[in-house]
Amino acid sequence: MKTIGRVFLVLALAAFLSIGCISCDKPDIKVGSKHFTEQKILGHMVARLIEARTDLTVGRTFGLQGTKVCFGAIRSDEIDIYPEYTGTGLVNLLERDYNPSMTKEDIRELVSREFKERWNLVWLEPLGFNNTYAYCMRKKQANDLGIQTVSDLEEYKDELKPGFDHEYTQRPEYKRFDEVYGFSFQKEVTKLAPDLTYKALNEGSVDIIDAFATDGRIDAYDLKVLKDDQGLFPPYDACLMVRQETLEKYPELENILGELSGRISAKEMRMMNYAVTDKQRSPQSVARQFLEKEDLL
Repeated sequence: MKTIGRVFLVLALAAFLSIGCISCDKPDIKVGSKHFTEQKILGHMVARLIEARTDLTVGRTFGLQGTKVCFGAIRSDEIDIYPEYTGTGLVNLLERDYNPSMTKEDIRELVSREFKERWNLVWLEPLGFNNTYAYCMRKKQANDLGIQTVSDLEEYKDELKPGFDHEYTQRPEYKRFDEVYGFSFQKEVTKLAPDLTYKALNEGSVDIIDAFATDGRIDAYDLKVLKDDQGLFPPYDACLMVRQETLEKYPELENILGELSGRISAKEMRMMNYAVTDKQRSPQSVARQFLEKEDLL
């Protein structure tokens, strides 16, 4: 019996020490990101910048599956910071309709106010690029058919095969397409993982995909971006979203993270995305190179 008692004591002590170690290892700041390349690059930028400018420990939770998961994580204090887009804040999270008469300043003011009031979340100043959604085709096919705008697709709605990212098919813009443009694609939509949409388009298994304006593969695959002539997509200015409690606890963060505001152009973001997706560089190394180039490290 004494032996059994000693075993229980050892196990209890081990459990206590394990809990203590977990507590000790808990980072001061938890940076998150969604599951696509751009978000991971931005997440690494944020984490590395905080580590370089403070003595705070930084945890990284990158690759969370989609907007709702990331938003749930920041609301439940699982993460403190993640990159988000004003258009996503407006239509996905606030569930507001986008009116083309709204300026990007209107949208940012609205989401900033509503998120602070509802969830105590702060939108920092925009990073400098607008990563709006867009419809893309193979350039040769678009030119052969004379397609320049999304409205031009109506003439070929029975022939063209759409292939869209899973998350995009859940978005309000996708659901409003018929209303805004007055037609729908007759071919069944092929739902794809984000990294497979470009490959599918390039190989000809689909004819139209949804894309991000800052994706470097648009140029790499020689794709045609169709003009959103009816204003389906709102501006998607990239910002950092931070818990107010985190800023109150570590007030130095606002100025440190503010150094990224206005620094990243759409062209630079496309180049960084391309370096990861097609040149097989790591998001971490690409993020570090940008910070060094900007003299932020």
